[in-house]
Amino acid sequence: MALNLKITSFENASILRKFTILYFLMSIIPVAVLYYLYIQVRDFGGIQITEETFFMTLCWVVLGVGVGYVAMRFLINDIVKITRTNRDSLKDLLGPENIRNIADGNSNEIAILARSFNEIDSFLHLILETVTEALQCKAGVLMLLNEKKDELKIQAVHGTQIDGNRQVIKLNSDKEFFDTAVYAKKATIIEREPRGLLMNILGSPILTSPLVLHDKILGVLCVSSRISKEPFNEEEKNLIYNLTLQTAVAIENSRLNEDAEKTYFETISALALAVEAKDMYSRGHLDRVSKFVIMIAKELNLSQEDMKILRDGARLHDIGKIGITDNVLMKNGPLTTQEMGMMKKHCEIGEGIIKPIRSLRSLCDIVRHHHEKLDGSGYPDELKGDQIHLLARVLTVADIFDALTSNRPYRQAFSKERAREELRNMKDQLDQKVVEAFIKASQREPE
Repeated sequence: MALNLKITSFENASILRKFTILYFLMSIIPVAVLYYLYIQVRDFGGIQITEETFFMTLCWVVLGVGVGYVAMRFLINDIVKITRTNRDSLKDLLGPENIRNIADGNSNEIAILARSFNEIDSFLHLILETVTEALQCKAGVLMLLNEKKDELKIQAVHGTQIDGNRQVIKLNSDKEFFDTAVYAKKATIIEREPRGLLMNILGSPILTSPLVLHDKILGVLCVSSRISKEPFNEEEKNLIYNLTLQTAVAIENSRLNEDAEKTYFETISALALAVEAKDMYSRGHLDRVSKFVIMIAKELNLSQEDMKILRDGARLHDIGKIGITDNVLMKNGPLTTQEMGMMKKHCEIGEGIIKPIRSLRSLCDIVRHHHEKLDGSGYPDELKGDQIHLLARVLTVADIFDALTSNRPYRQAFSKERAREELRNMKDQLDQKVVEAFIKASQREPE
């Protein structure tokens, strides 16, 4: 009868088995050395040591090794348990196939995670919270339309409580609200909500905007109860409408679940708009900078690919401000040195947000370096001259021009003519070829 021995290679052994083998090998060394010393003393003379003393010492060595082994094994065992629990949880969430793809390096981790979530509740709550606070409202609610288009289901709430029995608003009982807030396909201010459907929840007046994509209505976002008691204005109507358009794109892409990376891009674009909304002085900044970079790109005869990178980079260049605290981001006055140091981090934070997505990596350079200056006085890397990519230099000029021509708490906006002269005066900091291209293109635009 043949003896069948199952031999497992050390390389493929478990962590605990490897640890056990290596620990015993390591433990043999001090014991062997101690025994060698004993033989030397016994057979060849030298330091006088009795057998009793030797064996006592040997026992203490063995005991120490044993205690160390048990303690470390308990530690490793805890680590293995934690790892196994996390692995099993991830398997349940993503499925075995996606786990194998991640392990084999065949798929982008963020893309797999994005494909694995059929709902974007966290994103919707974040959008609602951000825009509610940005517009200085006490409460907000985001509702999604069902497939039959006859009822709205409350998906996210901020600043108030919703009765569990009031999670759905039906068309047949609230047609006036649907016609006014949903099917109007525009941002609307409701001074007195029909039949008081949301008045008890949100208060008044209510600013609403539908989530519209290609004439398809996905839902509606409502905010109300201004903290400042000031009425909503046209600028805020336009802001919330643009934000809901962007949110609708992210929701639809998530539902279709066809392009996870595009969904990620649209999602963070919506977040960028929400962050912009927090600062009343920078509202519309992303749209204006996007327009300016395309004007410069056309004047410089840049490729269509470069134009796309510039347009997308302009939309996302300030996304890192989501990581900056509100007391710094919305400070009504110049920043202190410490606060400016915090604000400068937004370039690195922004790069970190987009870097995991392969299709967005072309934007990393301009997002990280849009505050660099030719003389090395910029941030975060203090690059000089040609170390700064041309597209980053284009975005810098557009960004500075819009900042100069926008009101700030500590100064009034410059005229366009004065802002152009300021760009020319920054010859040591800005690429003057880009500046002149922008000035030439902007002078053709109506004032």
